[in-house]
Amino acid sequence: NDSSTGGDFTVDRIDSLSQNINSSLTNVLEANNLIRQMAVEDDSIGAAVSAIYSNINTDYRLSYKSFDGKRNKSKQLEDVKRLIDSFNRQINIRGLIRDAVTTTFMEGNRIYYLRNKDGNYQGSYYPLGVVEISDWNLGEYPVVVMNMTELKNRLRKSYAKDKKNKALFFENMQKEVEANFPPEVVEGYKRGDSTVRLNSDFTGVMRTLNFGRKYGVSPVFRAL
Repeated sequence: NDSSTGGDFTVDRIDSLSQNINSSLTNVLEANNLIRQMAVEDDSIGAAVSAIYSNINTDYRLSYKSFDGKRNKSKQLEDVKRLIDSFNRQINIRGLIRDAVTTTFMEGNRIYYLRNKDGNYQGSYYPLGVVEISDWNLGEYPVVVMNMTELKNRLRKSYAKDKKNKALFFENMQKEVEANFPPEVVEGYKRGDSTVRLNSDFTGVMRTLNFGRKYGVSPVFRAL
């Protein structure tokens, strides 16, 4: 019966956010801000989030076809297993599983991009706002775009240097983009594009409670 949930979020505001939330990035982002606030302030919500994080099963199992008695095929299979094991170590698959489950539960959405840098693979996470789900699908998969204006706003900062005037991390924004983002984003940055379509072959989208629409919604939102 309380008229508010803390901060500036009233029951009326929560009701307003829920209207068409699966199609509104603005509403999803504001709802997620509220959820993060309540995860700290509300004992029940905080305990639920902690329980989920602590009890996620990060074990995984890969199944392979048997080639008993076929020496060449068996050798090829062992080579494939080594490649897959190396790939899973590079992307830190156990950490990715834990992060994906926890964050999708908390935010309703999680978007990753599989980058290949000099033969090394990395699963990069890009936050909503910087990336957006477009109105288009490629088959059954949503097409994701990067908002370059928002990306530049978030990267805009002073780049620290040491006493010899050498960059501690990156010399400038372009160097940071080249180090942390896929090639289509790098090229879009150089061209001055406002929006860049991410390569769907390397983009993964996880959503919960999206009901066939663009954005997912955290189950926690229903408890507010």
